[in-house]
Amino acid sequence: QEYQMADQENDDYNPASELGRSGLQFYSGYIFQETVPALSGHRWRKVCQEMQTDTTLGALLFGFEHLIRQVKFTFVAADDSPKALEYRDFYEAALFQDMARTWKDTLAEISSFLPWGFAPLELVYKRRRGMNPGSQNPISKYNDGLIGWNHWPLRGQETIEKWDFTETGEVLAMHQLSPPDWKWIRIPMEKLLLFRTTLKNNNPEGKSILRNAWSSWFFRTNYQRFEGIGVERDLAGLPMFKLPAEIINAAENTPQYRVLQNYQKVVTNIRKDEQMGLLVPSDCDANGNPLYAFELVGTGSTRPVDMEAKIQRLDQRMLMSVMMDFLLLGHQKVGSFALADSKTELFITALGSFLDTICDVINRCAVPRLGDLNAFQPELLPQLHHGDVETQDLGVLGEYVSRLTSAGALVFPTEDGQLEDHLKRQASFPVSEHQDQQDKPEKKEPEKKPVAGRVPENKNKPVEKEEPEGEDDEG
Repeated sequence: QEYQMADQENDDYNPASELGRSGLQFYSGYIFQETVPALSGHRWRKVCQEMQTDTTLGALLFGFEHLIRQVKFTFVAADDSPKALEYRDFYEAALFQDMARTWKDTLAEISSFLPWGFAPLELVYKRRRGMNPGSQNPISKYNDGLIGWNHWPLRGQETIEKWDFTETGEVLAMHQLSPPDWKWIRIPMEKLLLFRTTLKNNNPEGKSILRNAWSSWFFRTNYQRFEGIGVERDLAGLPMFKLPAEIINAAENTPQYRVLQNYQKVVTNIRKDEQMGLLVPSDCDANGNPLYAFELVGTGSTRPVDMEAKIQRLDQRMLMSVMMDFLLLGHQKVGSFALADSKTELFITALGSFLDTICDVINRCAVPRLGDLNAFQPELLPQLHHGDVETQDLGVLGEYVSRLTSAGALVFPTEDGQLEDHLKRQASFPVSEHQDQQDKPEKKEPEKKPVAGRVPENKNKPVEKEEPEGEDDEG
């Protein structure tokens, strides 16, 4: 073995080649990365769908989705050149104004990569030929003949079956098996935007943010079921049937045994509802005691186990797995404002990293592919950026500015007025006119070629009155 290792170290290799592997466990396109068999393949998909309908987990997913939806996204030009500004305007119109689905709806579909671990969106393009493009082309608000995005439809995670990989573990394509025709569909990665929570082992299916909460969710769900059964038995009592010994000790495949099975179904399924009722034989023994008797045995009003405390503890652990346990601070009547503020800050930081992931995927895949279709200059393509998740605390900001002013670091009014405009934006106040002009790019009107026999019109020069010849100023 030492000889073979030494021989391999002396082998020549191409520095640009890839010698190692990603370490992802897959076979014939199917991924086997999960360590718990009950959470592998189709079984995990059913569990994930059920977890998303949970009260606590559904609340945190609702918070994630709608916080992401309210964040403002903008394209930033590569530089101040007219061509770069033109590209920026084109991409903003293509993404925010000219897609078949609104950007917020598309963003909601992208955010599904949080519970599932990944979200594959297909890039569908269109030729921009106005509102009447013909039967084969989608409509567009623009009629410039350029290629834009029609929409980015989500390919349901529960319909994704397997993937195509290279020898080194790079993803080549995705295979989908979806209703209503249940035919195999192969979608190459060049046609997809693949959003993932993590790129560990280059797993195309990422890792769900609900995965770490599964054990707590599993026990909490069972505890709730046990609590419901316990409450029902405490209110109604424990059903009990008294049967003759010959019925209870009956052998299988006998009439007495079938009678025993019927009474077992009755005692386990009896409920107090609109169909409650019971038929019991009135046969008695020689002493006049009934052979068949039914009664509800009381279980006592005090249970030795506090199920409510266990359920609350598991709820807290589920929220802790995604740093949203601050949602329980008011419900449990514990915690201070400072503690809630620090926990919220951690959550906002985590959410900001997911927003960075969304922008990175769009900037690396969607933006250059569309630019290549339109023969744009790659070095002048814009980049998508996201705004702040939370608004600035005006009290903290005002105190900070007041301290800087008292120390002489700030003097109002400032020379350019940008600081005042920034503070006004934080409070949603109107900004000064000069800043609005700076934010808006200058639009140059196309130069009109002069027509023969006509003098080109100068719109910027005021029209002067012609004075009659021969008259001086005094006249």
